[in-house]
Amino acid sequence: MHAPQSSTPLMRIPMKKAALVSVVALSAASALFTGCKRPVEKADEAVSAAITKGEDELQKKPDGSTAIPTFSKAAGDKTASDPAQSSANLIAGIAELQAADLLIAQVEDGQLKIGRLVGRINDLASHVQANNVAVAGLQARDPKSTLAAISEETAGAKGGDKATWTISKADTILPTLDAADKSIADLSKQISDLAAKHEALEKQRNTDLQQADQLAQQSEQATGKKSVDLFKQAADLRKAGADLANEIISTDAAAAGLQRDLVVIQGQQKQLKSAVEKLDDASKQVAGGWADVQKHIEEYAASSKALVEGSDAAATPATNPASVKQITSIKQAGDELEQIVATVQKLRDDALAHLDKAAAYFGAMDRVNLKVQTDYLKLLNNKDNATAVPRQAWEWMVEVHNSSDPDLQRAQVQQRLARIFADQAWYADMRLKSATMLKDVLAKATVAVPKTLEAGELDKEMNDGRSKASQAFTDAEKFLDATIGRPALPSGNKTIPALKQVAEVSKMVEQYARWAYSKSIGDEKKELLESARNLAGTLSQENVPLPSPLPAEIAPASTATPLPTTPTIPAAPATAPTTPGTPDATIPAAPTTAPAVPATEPASPATAPATATAPADASPAPADTTPKPDAPAPTGNNTTAKPPAPPQ
Repeated sequence: MHAPQSSTPLMRIPMKKAALVSVVALSAASALFTGCKRPVEKADEAVSAAITKGEDELQKKPDGSTAIPTFSKAAGDKTASDPAQSSANLIAGIAELQAADLLIAQVEDGQLKIGRLVGRINDLASHVQANNVAVAGLQARDPKSTLAAISEETAGAKGGDKATWTISKADTILPTLDAADKSIADLSKQISDLAAKHEALEKQRNTDLQQADQLAQQSEQATGKKSVDLFKQAADLRKAGADLANEIISTDAAAAGLQRDLVVIQGQQKQLKSAVEKLDDASKQVAGGWADVQKHIEEYAASSKALVEGSDAAATPATNPASVKQITSIKQAGDELEQIVATVQKLRDDALAHLDKAAAYFGAMDRVNLKVQTDYLKLLNNKDNATAVPRQAWEWMVEVHNSSDPDLQRAQVQQRLARIFADQAWYADMRLKSATMLKDVLAKATVAVPKTLEAGELDKEMNDGRSKASQAFTDAEKFLDATIGRPALPSGNKTIPALKQVAEVSKMVEQYARWAYSKSIGDEKKELLESARNLAGTLSQENVPLPSPLPAEIAPASTATPLPTTPTIPAAPATAPTTPGTPDATIPAAPTTAPAVPATEPASPATAPATATAPADASPAPADTTPKPDAPAPTGNNTTAKPPAPPQ
């Protein structure tokens, strides 16, 4: 399960405006207390202007390339008041998160391409392996036993009532041709059903929206209760239309995933048919007599070499510049894979840089919040201020400036890091298994492995990714536990309880994600699943809004809904497919989609912050990664202006 994301404009803009309103109100109110503007008020106004400017720039360029320097400058203004610095650091961190999210989406697209290329390499290697089998049969010099072996391979490839083909009893497992045919039929029907569902949903949505518009017009013309009733009916229909739009999106996402699966299965079907034809050819050649054996061995060797190194005859015709480039050799796939891996690594590094900066901003926000809290607690604890007029405002400042919001934001950073590193480890593992298998298959074919497909340091990359993913999960849980365990303040404000509720939902997601990740690497930790299930049950009983649909493994019985089979934004592996890398054993089948941990996002309570995300480029102070079990922070959607800082 990936770290939850909040990168849509609807979830991003209110938080920016909240920070802006807070800073503007701070400056204006402070001026009322003091008369003429002091340097700190001027600095606060500059921060407010920078946030406004940065918000406009972010709308024009969501990658934050122009907005982030503006936010960074605001966050770095040490002459501004502490509350203004807190807001500036919050919005700067959110911008960095959004920039990271945009890059993470590109990383995931690149990883899907990596998966498809590895699958193509495995397909081509299966033909080399088929050639190896044929050559081994020819070299046996016993036409009867050789023909029997090839016949068995052919029957195994076709499948009959079997779903997999084990080549030469050597545990090299591939889908059978019959199984591929059945999968194509099943997927085609599912895609057709989803298309029909999309059409029906779209029709119903249009009808609801048209009726809503009519009722809205009638409401404007009516008066009194009738007008209110008509307006409510129109609102209900619009909500129904929005729900249908979400269902349409889910339906289309599922159809897109099935379509990708279909393309992969069709490719496998084509390759299997070709393998069967080769085995049939081998059978005919062996029956022709030993005189032709050496010639055929040479032909198979040439075929294997062409499959690995390519040939002019296999090149894609250049008559149609818009045509998709065909991968006709293992070397060609390796060259392209090397380029995509480099591109993905650059995008990943950039995303990590943005996340580091986001963590630093949220850490700076936390430090400033604690300073603000300390200052206002001094005012509140001063006996001379027992009846002071601004006492309620001071209590609000103590309530708002605590570690809950920074901790939640830092938990989101860590969840994204876990997602990135888990994906990196999974794809490194996929490539490592393919490289191990390829080395053995090509050695038997006496063809050198292309340099781009050697195992290299993939083992180290896989282990490093797993280690960093585990640490990120641990850090995310640490921040969430700190927020959950933070007691509410005597003032009775609901900020801390609301943020605690968000943290509980986020922890449910994190625990499920961590369990899915542990299962994918063969070290399943069932206690994490139990923890997620218990949280889901408790939150459901308390009527806390939960992500929908919840994974079946943790959903309460009354709400259990299976997740779509297609991956979401994207991906950390939920369950890595088994692709053994033992010699002459496994030629992994092409992956249909990136195995992704469900990127379920917790629904925020009405009073809780909508966690936002946005772009990066600044160099904030190092983040404080130690959770603090005390006090609350501004909610992302809170548009209530903060009271002024204490007179200086």
